[in-house]
This record gives sequence, C-alpha cells and structure tokens, in this order.
Amino acid sequence: MRTRQDVEITEKLELRALEKMTSALCRHIELLTREARRRGRPASREDDFQLQAFDERRTQAEQLLESTAEPNEMRIARLERLVNALDCSRDYFRTAESQ
Repeated sequence: MRTRQDVEITEKLELRALEKMTSALCRHIELLTREARRRGRPASREDDFQLQAFDERRTQAEQLLESTAEPNEMRIARLERLVNALDCSRDYFRTAESQ
C-alpha cells in the first residue's frame, strides 16, 4: 500500500524529471534553430510561425521553471503539456534540418 509520503516522493521525482526534460528540450531546439540559421537554410513562413511558437513555449517554460507557487499536481500537468508542445517544435526543426 502506498503511503502519502510515497505519493509525495513520486510527485517530486516526476516533477524534477519533467523540469529537466523541459530544459533539455529548450536547449536542443535552440541548437537546431541556430544550426539551421548557420547553414543559411531559406526561411519559410512556416519556419517563422514555428520559431514564434517555440519562443512562446520557451517563455512559458522559463516562467514555469522559475515559479513554485502551485501544487505539484498542477505543476506536473502544466509541465507535461509544455513538454508535448516543445516536442512538437523539436520534431519540426529536426525534420526541417534533414531537408
């Protein structure tokens, strides 16, 4: 049987993993976009839209990682949604890099 302490420990571990994943995704996407610019790949309107979306997601990530005022459950849910969104950005720029 899981105790309340077990649940809290699990939440803290999950939270920490999501925070690390969020930071890692932001860094990886930044590297992908920097590399694309360095190679001089022509920017399309879609590239511009995706860059704007990533900038918004990165800002959300920074704000969420800096704040600690909400309950762990809510923070975990917000981080999970943000990781999914950042993963979409990464997929776009990773695919664009291979073209």
